[in-house]
Amino acid sequence: MAAVAVAGCGRPAQGPSGRADLTLYAAQGGEITTPLLDAYQRRHPSLRIDVIRAGTGEMLARIRAERENPIGDLLWGGALESYAANADLFEPVVLPGADRFDASDPSGRWHPFTTNVIHLVVNTERLREPPPRSFAELADPRWRGRGRIALSNPAGSGTGYTVVTALASLHGWDYVAALLRNCRLTESADSMFKWVKDGETAAGFLFETTLRDYVAAGAPLRPVLATEGLITQTDGIGLIAGAPHREAALSLLAFLRSDDAAEIVRAQVGRRPALRGVAPPAALVDLASRPRILVDASWRERSRQDILARFDAARAEAAR
Repeated sequence: MAAVAVAGCGRPAQGPSGRADLTLYAAQGGEITTPLLDAYQRRHPSLRIDVIRAGTGEMLARIRAERENPIGDLLWGGALESYAANADLFEPVVLPGADRFDASDPSGRWHPFTTNVIHLVVNTERLREPPPRSFAELADPRWRGRGRIALSNPAGSGTGYTVVTALASLHGWDYVAALLRNCRLTESADSMFKWVKDGETAAGFLFETTLRDYVAAGAPLRPVLATEGLITQTDGIGLIAGAPHREAALSLLAFLRSDDAAEIVRAQVGRRPALRGVAPPAALVDLASRPRILVDASWRERSRQDILARFDAARAEAAR
């Protein structure tokens, strides 16, 4: 395994043009990556960073297709479960201070970035009845007449995978089949977000920061603090195996796990760093004051194929 010291970013690798080069595959928007990259480039003004953006599934498919001749250096963004399911695409890297983060990978193939609450939300213009108080209520057949629930397919969406595994852990696969009878299923988490925002569905699942931004823009959305607890998801970063600009990538990876980067995430990006001891932005839920739904991480990571097969079986049952 490679070892990286967080204290020093090191000298970036030089590309053929005489300028430093680094290619990021980002499953994050510019509103998240730009403040951090700007801060990093102030330390390394000669560094040229190419950022290629797409969803997590598309990025992972691209990395796999390029495996014999990698183009990207780092994947930034996407649920940790997506990294674990594609561990062979990432190089093991030992980073000091792993115990300071919300999660850690003993193999060093993924590294936490931020921890997000995935809220159940209702569109108050579409749902004319009182909102549910629990996830259990989403299995009520009346949702088919209320406007249905947006859900992204866990096979291709890391967010959908986090939601489905949390709900299956809570209430079992018969519940998931009943829930799916009330859902409108999409292959993309972005579609799930937009459907509930635009009122195409009465309810859906939404990242807390996306909810905050949608509400600030006037969307008629209300979060449901379900009695079972909060669903949370930690997203990550991974060094792509065979990265062509490995030293530059390790340098940026070290910076993104630093205290300085965590403060930028909190104060400028407005997200909750996965680094313990850093207060969340004021607008976000204090995780210390609410129960969290705890899912067996080894089951979620190692049983992915079985989980997806059970989801497909529940989907088939719901269609009957």
